[in-house]
Amino acid sequence: RANGDLWLQTPNRLSLYKASSRRWQYYNYGYDNAKNHINEILQARDGVLWVATGYGLHIHRPGKPAETIYKINNTRLEGITGLAEDREGNIWVSSGGNFSGAYRWDGSAWKYFGVREGLGKSRIHKIRSDRSGRLWFLTLQAFATETGEGAYIYDNGTFTQWSTAQGLLNNRVYAFVESPDSTRWFGTLAGISRWRNG
Repeated sequence: RANGDLWLQTPNRLSLYKASSRRWQYYNYGYDNAKNHINEILQARDGVLWVATGYGLHIHRPGKPAETIYKINNTRLEGITGLAEDREGNIWVSSGGNFSGAYRWDGSAWKYFGVREGLGKSRIHKIRSDRSGRLWFLTLQAFATETGEGAYIYDNGTFTQWSTAQGLLNNRVYAFVESPDSTRWFGTLAGISRWRNG
């Protein structure tokens, strides 16, 4: 067809490939394979799309070319696995394999959070939000033989640790969700932990 669509006829059917359709669009970040390992996608409240990859952080602002960040301060952004937006609209970035702690973008500058700020020394695999908008930082270590530190909740500027001491099955935490009845579910290396009604 003139618009690029393609009709295909076989003995049993007639098929239409709609090349003109814009429902799906393919996007890649060049020929470097690590840049195309998409580990996390976040659409912020302001409409900006943040993409965490194996090498770099890509920021898509409406109507503008994509911006790529390969370093924050002196830290190379390799293996970015965690992205989240907090209640104030700040963007948080973490890596389950490359660096410990997390970085926060406040719209004008990056700030690092680690041991000194109360976040611990582990690498942070994912950052998840609960139903109140508080952030949960799910920790790992770089190698499967090491243990993490459980999870940290960030509330009103303070980090509080949740670990095996509070009842988690394991301190390597891969997943978190809070259900409508305020039950908290933690996916750990040893299985699922559930916190309910205290």
